Amino acid sequence: MAWLPEERILFAGDLVFHGLTPLVFMGSVDGALRSLDWIAAFDPALVVPGYGPLADRGMLPGVLAAHERY
Repeated sequence: MAWLPEERILFAGDLVFHGLTPLVFMGSVDGALRSLDWIAAFDPALVVPGYGPLADRGMLPGVLAAHERY
């Protein structure tokens, strides 16, 4: 993950998939779920996911909720 605070851009890597099935290859499901809150706490203007299209501030809650539901 990389955070550009002045631009409020979060490069989330494989912690966020947008429009695709999320995966947890390493770590734990509990850790993956906790990472969603951590990502939301940055309050980014734009998220660059590991896969899928960019997500702006308005889209991010839905993207993170889809991960949690899965």
